[in-house]
Amino acid sequence: MLHRNILLAALISTASVAQAGTWSARMAAGMSVRIYTPTSAGSFAAGRGLMIGLHGCTQQNTALETRGNWEPAADRFGVVIALPQVPNGGVIAGCWDYYGANHTRTTRHEGPVLDLVEALASDNTLGIDRAQIYVSGLSSGGGEAMVLGCIAPDIFAGVGINAGPAVGTASSDIGRVATTKTAAEALCRRLAGANVASFDTQITSIIYGTSDFIVAPGYGPLEADVFGAIYDAPTAAPIDVTALPGFMPAGEGETRSDAEGPRVQRIAVQGMGHAFPAGSGAGNAETSYVATKGPAWPLVMLDLFTTHSRRAQGTATIPDAGSTNPSRDAGSTPRADGGAATRRDASATARNDAAETDDASETIDAGTPGKNEVAGGCSTVNGAIAWPLLAAMLLMFRKRTAC
Repeated sequence: MLHRNILLAALISTASVAQAGTWSARMAAGMSVRIYTPTSAGSFAAGRGLMIGLHGCTQQNTALETRGNWEPAADRFGVVIALPQVPNGGVIAGCWDYYGANHTRTTRHEGPVLDLVEALASDNTLGIDRAQIYVSGLSSGGGEAMVLGCIAPDIFAGVGINAGPAVGTASSDIGRVATTKTAAEALCRRLAGANVASFDTQITSIIYGTSDFIVAPGYGPLEADVFGAIYDAPTAAPIDVTALPGFMPAGEGETRSDAEGPRVQRIAVQGMGHAFPAGSGAGNAETSYVATKGPAWPLVMLDLFTTHSRRAQGTATIPDAGSTNPSRDAGSTPRADGGAATRRDASATARNDAAETDDASETIDAGTPGKNEVAGGCSTVNGAIAWPLLAAMLLMFRKRTAC
């Protein structure tokens, strides 16, 4: 049995990855969106994948376009990349509205993102396979990606959380872990409502920097615990981060698996601050919240989602990466079923709002809006702690206590 359990294209040369695709701009679901369309076909016969990538607070979607290193991964795995700019300037400091526990599939920022998914999946020129739709994000975008993964597991087969606070937390909770596994897991299940069974075929990748002074790195292990419990994936195996694709990657991590294979991937990048791990090698600086040193997360994440898909039908055909950012084994356990996953829930596109009534037996304190938050979860102007201001305060505190 092949270690990676995929059918590699036979005897493909080092120029195997299809000619690079193109970036374009469009307005969709009330948002300005940058879209990368690869020339390569999808890894599965049904079509291409779709990745919705959400930027962080005070960041522009163009930063992830120009510096995110999405192209090699998109070209290799045949995935369309869509980078929306948060609608209406976002909340607080251009943030995505992940705050609190009151979320539905049609309101706040969940509505526009799901509308964007539907618009792109319905565009026949893109050739999207609904079984291969993913969402990821940095910072507030990571928090929103977790909310979306919880509220629409029937839509998102893969969830990527990059330095994002956990579901149910408030704007003032970014610098400390302010929820528990029990509370976050209960809230995630509640948000899924009637679609809770779709968690059976969802996969999650979590990545963060050990030197992040804006969002507490402790959210990463907590989120891995939450999804590990939801997915019933108790078996953990270490990841050799130094063997991942990228530029001088270092750190530690683990893959949590169930009987069929990998479900949750957690990577702590040694020395990285609050940044998107592009791993492009174009210098060591972290500019515009993008790190060029470390793992190439787009490759690592899409490798996980594609190679170990639980929804896409058939066997993945992935060309050899050749000499450009080869995708190496992330230390995950091979799929027992040979990678031919049965598609489940792929056709479920109806917007069934998750039930918003708390079970009387649940105690979900972390998701309760605080005194400085409005009912929708957004902080009020007087009570808000803007991310840049909080970051500056934390940095000043660290400098004062460094001696």
